[in-house]
Amino acid sequence: EKAQGIYKYTPVYEVTSAEGPDHNRVFEVAVLVKEQVFARAQGGSKKQASQLAAKQALEVLEKGEPNV
Repeated sequence: EKAQGIYKYTPVYEVTSAEGPDHNRVFEVAVLVKEQVFARAQGGSKKQASQLAAKQALEVLEKGEPNV
């Protein structure tokens, strides 16, 4: 919501990698706003990685909005 309010763009969540065996995958997700990466995070599921990346992106926005 914060990125949408500032930049008028909805953040996009993109799975950038998935490694490991099927029973123990590690996903990396990037949060992009206007095609600029705000944050990346890894997790045991796409949902977990997305939530961690969203949290990191929010921290970036709160510290001082990047020049997007």
